[in-house]
Amino acid sequence: MDSRDLLESSRRWMGMALSALSRPEDADIAVHHAAVACEHLLKSYLAGLHPALLAEGKDFTSLLHAVGHGDKARETSLTAFRSIALPEAYARVAQLVSPLTVDHAEVRVVANARNGVAHCGIHDPSMAREITTTCIRLAEAILPHLTNDVYTYWYPHDAVRKRFVEAHATKLGEVLRRRIEHFRDAYRRGELPEDIEGYLGIGPKAEAVRMPEEAGVIRMIPTMNLFKLIQETPDKDLSQLSAETCPACEERAVIGWRVGSSYSNEETPFEYRTALCCRCLLPLSVEEVLFLGLGEAIGLPPYGS
Repeated sequence: MDSRDLLESSRRWMGMALSALSRPEDADIAVHHAAVACEHLLKSYLAGLHPALLAEGKDFTSLLHAVGHGDKARETSLTAFRSIALPEAYARVAQLVSPLTVDHAEVRVVANARNGVAHCGIHDPSMAREITTTCIRLAEAILPHLTNDVYTYWYPHDAVRKRFVEAHATKLGEVLRRRIEHFRDAYRRGELPEDIEGYLGIGPKAEAVRMPEEAGVIRMIPTMNLFKLIQETPDKDLSQLSAETCPACEERAVIGWRVGSSYSNEETPFEYRTALCCRCLLPLSVEEVLFLGLGEAIGLPPYGS
């Protein structure tokens, strides 16, 4: 449960995953190995804080091993250690490393794909590149917190990594272009897009927006009321609230975060974050905010850094 051992293990699994991608018949191996690499990378970060963070919270034997008292456990062999799964490892790290440009839903897809290969030998070959790309993106987000020698982690597959990252950026840009045009057209008609609920994942009348802390307006505002309110807000007033020019409505607008949390008895709570333009309600993920160069205004690093 040493952080350095887990980092090295992650490097080897990721290398095998990227190598397998060159062989279409090994798409399942690529998916499985890339997911394992991400799990070990997340756990490397947690183990660097304390090995107890890798243990299932209610498993006393595992906790004893994690804190160095495995000799007092009912099962003294380290093989009795029960560790958290990939989604839980992500949820824990996400509370400590922010912002992550890969969200919890994407990690769930990776975990399910890995489990399908590991337990049933089933996989969707058409999803292999997308899932591996998600793993690469997650690794890129975590690695700077673990090592200054990122090159060694990707060697000798750095060219493959770059191709996948570039392809993802191209796809992301196209998705954003279509969405921006969609919201721009609706805004110019003085309306919200008819499919706004699908974009927000919840009925807009019930949803709320938390405005940026630096804007000095930490409060929850129903989005429909916010939309109507901001329509009449003068530009000079918005300029005092860290406003940016929205790429969709092309107006000076405050970018606020829609924040929702997921809680259950078995998992660490995690936040869903969606940035919303306060004028047209253009929704953007953390990654999309950075991609569009809007991150600096709300304290996020440049895209790809």
